[in-house]
Amino acid sequence: MTRDTLDRALPERRPESGLAIQARVVFALMHRDMLSRFGRTMLGYPWAVVAPLLTIATMSLLFTFMQRRAPIGESFLLFFATGYIPYMVFRMTSLRGFGAFLSNAAVFQFPIVMPFDALLSRILLEFWTMIIASVIVFLVIWLLGFGGLPVQVTPMLYAVGLLALLGFGVATLNACIEIYFVTWGRFYRVMMMLLFYTSGIFYIPDWLPYQVRDMVVWNPILHVVELFRTAFYPGYGSETFDARYLLSWAFGVVPVSMALERVVRRSRQQ
Repeated sequence: MTRDTLDRALPERRPESGLAIQARVVFALMHRDMLSRFGRTMLGYPWAVVAPLLTIATMSLLFTFMQRRAPIGESFLLFFATGYIPYMVFRMTSLRGFGAFLSNAAVFQFPIVMPFDALLSRILLEFWTMIIASVIVFLVIWLLGFGGLPVQVTPMLYAVGLLALLGFGVATLNACIEIYFVTWGRFYRVMMMLLFYTSGIFYIPDWLPYQVRDMVVWNPILHVVELFRTAFYPGYGSETFDARYLLSWAFGVVPVSMALERVVRRSRQQ
């Protein structure tokens, strides 16, 4: 068989687009990161579910012993979960930006792998892991008879989408800032502790004194929590919730972080 006959017999292979190549690289890096973090037997995944379950159960028992009732509804377990889950998703996703550029120097030796691919793979893996864990947490709460299923799906989807934008944008900022300030991770973790107490996780912001409310209202995660809770509590209205402010954060942090990532990339190429 001649070369021309062989070429005609074989199906023509179209060259892959740049987006298709990047998608393959990102999924390969996600698989690599999954194996390194959770092990080849995937036994690390149950811990991603057990950790938020233990936190929610511990805090619920603590407030029960303090004879504190849920501000709305009959289950403090569900009330705390609807506040803690959005905070947890944002916290864990945004933290994955640290080390994305500094700890993947070996894979950057391959021309096909870009630093942004490593960052994106870490963010996507963490975000979807947290979403799966969140779904299982609410299913467990529902099976225990404490509610747990959303009454309205649309607000929940909006909240999850905005969490994805915020988590991606802040994680990218963390990865870029860490290049110039190695100790930035320590300061950011302290900020996460402050966000825990100002995100409305175990209280309703509308019931706070106006002096305190005027301070916590600057926290965008507080508005995500308020939006998320409307999916579980029919008729829940929040005077604190500001959709325009939340959208400004979600759609503002992404272009800023991408611009900074481009500056970092060019500076490292020089």
